[in-house]
Amino acid sequence: MEPPGFSPAALPPRMVSMAVGAHLGIPLREYDERIRTFIPWYDEMLDEAAACLPPRGRQPATLLDLGIGSGAMAAECVSAWPRAHVIGFDADAEILHMAGARLGSRLTGCIGDFETATLPRCEAIVSAFALHHVPTPRRKAALYRKCRRALTPGGVLVIADCQLSSRADLAAVDHAAWLSHLRQYYTAAESRAFLRAWAHEDHYVTLNDELALLQAEGFRVDVRWRRYSFAVIVASR
Repeated sequence: MEPPGFSPAALPPRMVSMAVGAHLGIPLREYDERIRTFIPWYDEMLDEAAACLPPRGRQPATLLDLGIGSGAMAAECVSAWPRAHVIGFDADAEILHMAGARLGSRLTGCIGDFETATLPRCEAIVSAFALHHVPTPRRKAALYRKCRRALTPGGVLVIADCQLSSRADLAAVDHAAWLSHLRQYYTAAESRAFLRAWAHEDHYVTLNDELALLQAEGFRVDVRWRRYSFAVIVASR
């Protein structure tokens, strides 16, 4: 049974992304707990991302979440925009139902690939740990172009993700910091295996390259928050 208010909408299928649980190697019911063992400063990042939304008081707004997952990022944003309606895109129908359970009638869930979706007009677009699944700079540039067209004047695109350092020495320090975080919860072998698997399946870019892609599509960009290889970017239309 679908959660109250949850209305899934079919999108053109291009299911190149595997299910979230399979990608992370965990049962999906453990996602909200385990994501914090995988990603350092996860809650702090979501807080900072939501704080990037421009003040709206109680004005209605439409907020798009690209790769909504279990809805944690959207829930933080709804705290900042209490009259926002969320349109959440995810290729994994099962985790989209988790977002529906969390957000209820605030959410319209769209099952499919946000790269091929037609994005409706909105005041903000957010994404947490999803855009690294876009495999090439050309496709990411096309996505950012589409996002800018969807945003109303003054609207923002907020991205929380892994953004690599351009310097090899700093990238090595960042890698060690991520490994150290994982070692708080997993063995050394398990921790290294996680990072190897994610590096093989995901498509990380440097922070400088990410900012350049956004600027090339006409966004004004700023880095709101950064710790080692993790960053929150706000791109304004």
